[in-house]
Amino acid sequence: MFPSIPDQKNNIAPLQLKNIPDPKILFIVSLFNNEEFIQESLSAIISQRGAWQKKILVINDGSRDQSVLKVQELARRYPEIQILQQKHQSQAAALNFGLKKAQGYDFVALVEADVKIEREWLQKNLPVFQRPVIMGVGGSLQPFRKDKWIARLAGSEIEYKLAHQPRCPIHLTSANVLYRASIFRKIGQFRADLKNSSFDIEFNSRVIRVGGRLVYNPGAKAWHHYKPTLSAFLKRSYAYARFRPYLKGITPYPYDYIIKLQIVLAFLIPVILLFAVIFNDPLLFFGCFLFAVLYLLSTLPPMIWTLRRKNDRVMLLYPAISILRNNVALLGLGVGVLKYWQTSGRKK
Repeated sequence: MFPSIPDQKNNIAPLQLKNIPDPKILFIVSLFNNEEFIQESLSAIISQRGAWQKKILVINDGSRDQSVLKVQELARRYPEIQILQQKHQSQAAALNFGLKKAQGYDFVALVEADVKIEREWLQKNLPVFQRPVIMGVGGSLQPFRKDKWIARLAGSEIEYKLAHQPRCPIHLTSANVLYRASIFRKIGQFRADLKNSSFDIEFNSRVIRVGGRLVYNPGAKAWHHYKPTLSAFLKRSYAYARFRPYLKGITPYPYDYIIKLQIVLAFLIPVILLFAVIFNDPLLFFGCFLFAVLYLLSTLPPMIWTLRRKNDRVMLLYPAISILRNNVALLGLGVGVLKYWQTSGRKK
């Protein structure tokens, strides 16, 4: 079986990796205006089980709130925390800044500033690296049950995507992932021009291109505070779609193929409806109805899966929110295609 996932119990024995008897781990946390959750995220990293040699590098990407003060409070008590400052650029640029300090480490862990990893996260992920071909391991990602409704809805969709991907996927989210440090020396850093969206997808595609393997380890749990307002959620959806053309067709999760279909339907349904009204054509009205039913059916799998597991009735809003999200994504995709063509033209 490839790869084997180790025992997921809390009393895992001290890890002994082949050729790395005492692994050194660098955690990199990109920080931008996250005063509410940064201490929770860092405390979870500090409290990791096991006597690992670890350092936590917080890259402040020009925060304008009290985030840095929150980090400094913890840094005074925990010397393994170090803060580096840069002008506001992007998450990718911040992570690249941190990677410059990765010399001498065996592994690099990326944990976002609004993500909390469980205490056994390292214990559960490190043993997967027993096979040298494995370059990255990522854990599950769940929304916090007490967060706002839109955060739970968005997080449940991501949780569904992760749970229904292969054990050896083509993508691991930068929200919680552990890489061999050597992979960055081999293929380089993240593409800074992708800013806060899709840079991890593009990087993972290069990992696979050079023969590395990625592993999804659902037993290593993490929780994510997703965007707490509908406007912030839609803004994030626009940004994801805006940079998708630069990925040249890479589809990170199997369910994303369904979302691509939804985006096409979100474009076709109003167009067909418009022509149906103009020409008063019953066939066009019927076609519009069929496409609408197909769209609704495509949203049912994550909705039903989440309702069965969590009984969170906010997922009943998923079909309606997905229509709104996909129309915003369609706009972002259109802008992204234009920007991509402009960029490609300048390069020529």
